[in-house]
Amino acid sequence: MNGESSEWAICQENTMNNRKWLYCVVGIILAVFAIRIFTAPLRREGHKRQEELSATFEYFSRALRARDYATAYSLSDQEFRNALSERDFTAQQISLENKWGGLESSSVEKFQIDGHGEPLEWSAKVHELRHYKNGNVHLLYEFHLEDGRWQLFGYQGAD
Repeated sequence: MNGESSEWAICQENTMNNRKWLYCVVGIILAVFAIRIFTAPLRREGHKRQEELSATFEYFSRALRARDYATAYSLSDQEFRNALSERDFTAQQISLENKWGGLESSSVEKFQIDGHGEPLEWSAKVHELRHYKNGNVHLLYEFHLEDGRWQLFGYQGAD
């Protein structure tokens, strides 16, 4: 009887351990499901903001390729304009063309969008590879969403 009783105890212990694992797995699945439900609006908003940023950056890049520096500069925010005049911005772009030849095309290597705070404040980093006639140049841009518009906040060489 003693042997049967210890076997029964082991069987009960194994069953309880299996239930604990089952409860843990079910709990994790429910937690993941809840997180996805509660973060869905933020993910949709992030997707919408990325589409807007992509369109703005394409417009910015097209203006630079067309050497329409005034249009490209118009996409910057006031803080950027306070730090860099349109004349200096234009001079920087012309300097790049003089050094590397004409700007032929550009490609976005990566978008990084971040929404934080309450209410949400959006910022983004855009990694771009510019293809000039005589070589390629990596640039890193920072944009902020201000008054419903993505605006250039700053940029630098990424190399």
